[in-house]
Amino acid sequence: MKNLKLQSAMEYLITYGWAILIIAIVIVIAFTFSQNSGNPLQTACTPLPGFACNSVTFLANRGASPAQATFIVGQNTGVNWPTVTIYYITEANSSSFTASGIPSQIYNKPNEVDAVIPGGLQSGQTAQVSIYSPPGITWGVGTVLTGTIWAEYTTSTNPSTTYYVEMARIIAKAA
Repeated sequence: MKNLKLQSAMEYLITYGWAILIIAIVIVIAFTFSQNSGNPLQTACTPLPGFACNSVTFLANRGASPAQATFIVGQNTGVNWPTVTIYYITEANSSSFTASGIPSQIYNKPNEVDAVIPGGLQSGQTAQVSIYSPPGITWGVGTVLTGTIWAEYTTSTNPSTTYYVEMARIIAKAA
């Protein structure tokens, strides 16, 4: 009789032990995956070789205030840029280029998605840049910016010629 009770107790412990172990594993897996579910989109600025881009923040429209994306850009090309304008080109517009290879959005001078860097950008230097939503366009909470960062610049060795270069790829979600 005693052996029967011990056998029942062991079966009880083994059965419920496995059930508790499986439940614990499911809870750990669910907790691990829930850590990234709040913001599955990672804000990033990926620079091309010779350039820097980081510290991206993207704030949605607040009442009458335009949305603002702020990031740090830099160049290490070995040439100083005394004049620089930074452009954000949306992914939707990134396939439209002029005959000389300049994105049409830059060529058409969209002053609502550009930023001038006062004093230019020396080789090895970085600068904080802010771009704002175009007038009449709302970039609300959850809006995703996906596109490229371009620079229009002159060089200290040839100040009369304007150059264009893609600096980075950016993706950001408005908060």
